Amino acid sequence: MVGTIPSQAGRTRPNAAQKRIIDRWLQLDKNCSESNLEAHFVVPMFESLGIRHPQLSTQGNIALDGQSKLIPDALVYQDRSQPPVLIIENKKRCSNLANTSDGEFLTACK
Repeated sequence: MVGTIPSQAGRTRPNAAQKRIIDRWLQLDKNCSESNLEAHFVVPMFESLGIRHPQLSTQGNIALDGQSKLIPDALVYQDRSQPPVLIIENKKRCSNLANTSDGEFLTACK
């Protein structure tokens, strides 16, 4: 787990690893493709969090309801003999969500 440094106002400030993730996000082109998003943000983010091969896999599919198959962009495992703990599907930015304020983000998603 990535820790944060408490600030004086009771809020937390990002630590160095989190700051690097935030900086990478801010540097992404607003029209970044899904493959560039994965290469320049998602993979470095997981590496910053200490998630590496063999925990992270870009191979395989998973049955969600016993029949249909999902082919995700990545799977994160805690134990390879168990189902993944996180399924990742990269999506490029949706302009109406990318330009939404934090306060209105949840409403815009609905």
